[in-house]
Amino acid sequence: MPNINQKITEFACINLDNKKIQFNDKKYSIDGNDCFLMADYLLQCDYNIPAKTSIKLVNDIAKKNC
Repeated sequence: MPNINQKITEFACINLDNKKIQFNDKKYSIDGNDCFLMADYLLQCDYNIPAKTSIKLVNDIAKKNC
């Protein structure tokens, strides 16, 4: 755990009911390849989503921020 004054910059939240993972991770360069260390190596996530779902997510985010 970080110090009380330190911000948490990388984390993962795992829903045990439906196995969905939300994460905030920084990209690192490993052997010349950019990757998410926590998601790609530690959790071995598959975060490729269908285009239709991606567009819906972007629209939802845009509506919340406008």
